[in-house]
Amino acid sequence: MIGLGFYNVTQTTTDLNGPFLRFTSEPESSTFSDGGSVTFTGIATAEFKHNPTIPGERVTNTGTIGYQWYIDGVAAVDTTDKISGAQTNELTLSNLVSPADNGKKVFLRAVYNGSAYQSESGAITAGIAASTGNGVNQPVDTSTITVGVNPTISIDTQPSDATAGQGINATFTVSASASDDSEVFYQWNQNGSPLSDSSTVSGANTPSLTISSQTIGLSSLTVTISHPTASNSPLTSDTAIFSVVANRAIIKWFGVTFFDGTNRGVQRSGEINLSGGGSGTLIGDQRFGARYVYTFHSTEDDIRVRMTLAAAAGQSYLSGGRGGTGGTGGRSTFDITLEKDVEYVLALGGQGVQTAGNNGGGGGAFLYKKGTLLVAIGGGGAGGRNVGSGLNRNQQRGGNGGGMGMPGESGKPESGTGFVNNGAQPFPDGTLPTIGVFQGGTVFYEPDTVFQGTGGRVSACPSGSEYFQSRFSPCGDIGQSRFIDASGQVLDQTPIIQRGFKPEAISNRANGGNGSGIRQSGGGAGAVGGSIGDNGQGGGGGAGYTNGEVTVVERQGAGNAGPNAFAIFKLFSGDPEIRTVNFRLLRFTDNDVTVTFTKTSGIGPDTLTFGPLGGTDTAQIGEGAVYERTSNTASIPQAGGEIKANNFRVVNSQSFEIVDQISSDFKHLQVTPDLGFFTDTTYKLFAGEDRRNAEFFEEN
Repeated sequence: MIGLGFYNVTQTTTDLNGPFLRFTSEPESSTFSDGGSVTFTGIATAEFKHNPTIPGERVTNTGTIGYQWYIDGVAAVDTTDKISGAQTNELTLSNLVSPADNGKKVFLRAVYNGSAYQSESGAITAGIAASTGNGVNQPVDTSTITVGVNPTISIDTQPSDATAGQGINATFTVSASASDDSEVFYQWNQNGSPLSDSSTVSGANTPSLTISSQTIGLSSLTVTISHPTASNSPLTSDTAIFSVVANRAIIKWFGVTFFDGTNRGVQRSGEINLSGGGSGTLIGDQRFGARYVYTFHSTEDDIRVRMTLAAAAGQSYLSGGRGGTGGTGGRSTFDITLEKDVEYVLALGGQGVQTAGNNGGGGGAFLYKKGTLLVAIGGGGAGGRNVGSGLNRNQQRGGNGGGMGMPGESGKPESGTGFVNNGAQPFPDGTLPTIGVFQGGTVFYEPDTVFQGTGGRVSACPSGSEYFQSRFSPCGDIGQSRFIDASGQVLDQTPIIQRGFKPEAISNRANGGNGSGIRQSGGGAGAVGGSIGDNGQGGGGGAGYTNGEVTVVERQGAGNAGPNAFAIFKLFSGDPEIRTVNFRLLRFTDNDVTVTFTKTSGIGPDTLTFGPLGGTDTAQIGEGAVYERTSNTASIPQAGGEIKANNFRVVNSQSFEIVDQISSDFKHLQVTPDLGFFTDTTYKLFAGEDRRNAEFFEEN
């Protein structure tokens, strides 16, 4: 037929309209354990709309559905040991970690990838592009789900063993945490049974347990850590042993600076256990001067203590063979009951302007119970300066400091020069005025006045800095508190006990007369400070004091020749300690001289007889024993027999020397003990005496 065209028809795979996509299965939110794995699945389908009015319409659906998982809005990428299946319909997350993976948001996206235009036989007849239509509604996303990862809990610090006396608190602590920093819960257990707060237990459900018991013995303590969702909850700690023992004589001390911008706070701390015959010593620290004290207390019970308190010696000025030796610091021994959880304070001086008089005065030693001064010991005066040969140390020597209630000794001038009475005079027991004065007699610190040569006076009750003056009376208690420094700052490292000590920025404890120039020597500090020595005279020693609340064992013991004040603590047993005393005897002539001392009090031999031969005599003598000189003889060949030896002297409170009535060299017999000391008429062995004479004993 003319004009009629005929065409061949070829079937293809082309779908003119793309499909609609929808998910028939979606992933769901879930929570998993830390370190675990999870697999999420989503299934999408492609649906073509079929029009039955079009003859021969077919749906071939030769395209494919593509998938991509998203985590927190970012397309996921397969990562070894962490993510797999990121571009499939099945996503696996491995090694989940809390809190890093907890709360992550996940969804799956689907798209339709059309096929290329091709014949039914499979041969591509035109192009290589995806000729099938895209999904009409793509991309299609699932709902967003949340990955939950439960935390784990751990015990970071285990509780440690603790020992306490009967009825005394012991504290056990634990440190625990959750990996997501959420709250953990505590339950302390004793011998496997849960504890609850009571009169003897506090903190049973906290990280810190405080517990006490009157029953001597051992018990085991653990703490159970729990968390509502942690996969490894609950956890139980290691076992700590709680040991309850009979109350011990323990002194806890803290060395604190209370007005120092650089070093303010607790510098050192420790404890002294006097149980079983132990002892302990606290020594002044010159690095911080008068702004450093020891605050201490008995931790478990009231304890009866024998204390020896000694002040610092004055500085010696012997350079170039000129000047004099510093006076020794005073020293006293007394008994005191340290009440449990009550504050006691020691201020222990050194040498010089920070704790005593300028130009080498010795610092005093001061003991307080809360805000009240109990005992003061006088420091030694400085040696005479820059005058004389210095070869005779009994000349130009600084005055010795006084013990409790004892005066300070006046310094010695150079032979042939004028003498000034510059030793401090004491106040009778219990009469020291509440308000002290600085050098020169002023109540308030005045730089133009304080550097005068007259010694000052310590306060019976320090009023403290302005912070304390506006809140408390000088002798009043502060109450239950940690230590408070002069600026009002609470020192958190110190314990809460009954307190009353009030630190001051500038203290009148450093009250020795202030020397100036090269010819004046500083006075020793004390309850009353010694005055200066001038023109080569040694500085005066400080006076001592007690308010009467301690039991005096010895007011004036052997002096302290060291540069720092100190305190010695021993447990008071009620019975004197028996000491081995060695007496060295030197005989310088062939004259037979003897001397006998008879015991008047204490424990020891009834008599001590020395001479006529030299050597070493040994005796067992109880602390506190006193012997009086009762007889002495001398056999003088040139005098035709025995005569009375009636000349005596004591050198440096150490060596007793005796001579007959004919000679004057005092060298017929010399007796030197390594413990205790002589006067012209007595020998005494003080409680707490150390071997202060050992060096002299060995070298002379």
